[in-house]
Amino acid sequence: MGSLGMGYIQYPWDYLIALAVSMVFFIVSVRQGFETKEIRQVKEGNLPIE
Repeated sequence: MGSLGMGYIQYPWDYLIALAVSMVFFIVSVRQGFETKEIRQVKEGNLPIE
């Protein structure tokens, strides 16, 4: 749809829209993450001895 494809969205707006959409996906992905027991141990510095 952008300047390298069909040309509906002109440069630099195509890159700015791609950046905004990517940031939204990144933020949503990070917020949906969950903390496991192992991750909690690493964050607290209590690493198990293997």
